[in-house]
Amino acid sequence: YEGISGQALSDDFIRHLAVLKIDPIYKSVQSLDYLETDAKYIIQCNQSTYHLDRVIVASGLKPKKPSFLNTLTSYQQQHIFFEVSEIPNEPKKDILIVGAGDAAFDYSLSLTAHHNITIINRSNYIKALDLLVQRAKYAGIPYEENIQIKSLEPTTDGYLVKMEKMGSPNVTERFFNLILIAIGREPDIAFISSQILKKRVKLEAEKSFF
Repeated sequence: YEGISGQALSDDFIRHLAVLKIDPIYKSVQSLDYLETDAKYIIQCNQSTYHLDRVIVASGLKPKKPSFLNTLTSYQQQHIFFEVSEIPNEPKKDILIVGAGDAAFDYSLSLTAHHNITIINRSNYIKALDLLVQRAKYAGIPYEENIQIKSLEPTTDGYLVKMEKMGSPNVTERFFNLILIAIGREPDIAFISSQILKKRVKLEAEKSFF
C-alpha cells in the first residue's frame, strides 16, 4: 500500500472544501465556550468572535509533558524537545530520549547516525513494535528501564540529569546536551471551557458538540 504525505492530504482537503464552496477561516482559536441561555457556542479568536449552533473539535493531539519539567522556566527548557524535527542540525550531541513507545525508538533510529543516543523507560514495559526495538538494539543504542528522573540542572550547553533506578537507593548524575520527550500524546483541548467539558455528554447527545 502506497501512503500519502501530510501535505498531499492537506491539499486534498482544500480541494474538497472548494468543491463544497466552503471558505476556511485561518485564525487562532483562543477559547471555546457555551452560552446555555442562547444554546450557542462562542469561539473567541484574536480579533473576532463567532456564535455557532454546532461545533466539531478537531484540534489534534499535543505531547504529554513530564512533571520534572515543572521546575524549569521556559528559557531553561530550550534544550528540551518533543519532536525529532525540532532537533538542531548540530552533529554529535549527547541526547537523552525519554519514553518507550514507537516514537521513542523511531526517533532513536533517526538520530543515532549523527548523535550519541540513550533511551530511558520509567518502567520495564515497552510499548514499541518489536521490529523497532530490535533495530535499536542492533544499532547499539543504549536502553535502560526502571529509570526515574529526579531532577534536571540546566547548564550552558545542556543538563545534568539526576536519575534513580527503581529499587536502588543510589542516584546517578549524567550529562546530556539535549532531551527528547516521547511519552505519548493527549487531546489538545486546553482552549475548551470547563463548562463545556462538564456538559460534554449532554451536548454530544444533543448532537451539537462533536
